Amino acid sequence: MNAISILLVQTKSEATIEIALLLLVAGIIGFVTAWLYTRSVFMAKIKVVDSENDSLKNVIVNLNADKGNLYKRLHEKDTEMEPLIRKIETLEALHAEAVKENDQLKMKNRRDEYFPDEKDDSLAQIARRRYLLNYLSFGTATEAERMTLR
Repeated sequence: MNAISILLVQTKSEATIEIALLLLVAGIIGFVTAWLYTRSVFMAKIKVVDSENDSLKNVIVNLNADKGNLYKRLHEKDTEMEPLIRKIETLEALHAEAVKENDQLKMKNRRDEYFPDEKDDSLAQIARRRYLLNYLSFGTATEAERMTLR
C-alpha cells in the first residue's frame, strides 16, 4: 500500500501544481486579452484626444502670436496718440482764449448798447462842426473837393 499511497500523493500534488499553473496561465491570458481589448477600444479615443490636444496647442501658439501683434499695435497707437493729445491741449488753450475774447467783446457790445445816444450825439456834434475845420491844415484839396465835404 505504500506504493499506491505514494502514487496518490504524488498525483495530488502534481495535479495541484498543474491546476495552479493552468490558473496562472489563464490569468495571464485574460490579462493580456483585456489589455489588448481596452487598448484597441481606447486607442481611437486617445488618438482623437491627442489630435484635439495638438490643435489646441496650435490655437494657443496662434493666440500668443496675435497677442504679441496686438501689443505691438497698441504701442504704435500710444505713440500716435501723444502728439494728438498735445494738439488737443493746444486747441483747448486757444479755445479758452477765444471764449475769453468773445466774452470781452460781448461786454463791450453791451456797454455800447447802454450808451447809443451818447455815441450818436457825439457823431452829430462832429457833423455840425465840420465847417469849422481848416482843411488847409490837413493837406491840399481842390475847391470842388472842399465843397463836397461841406
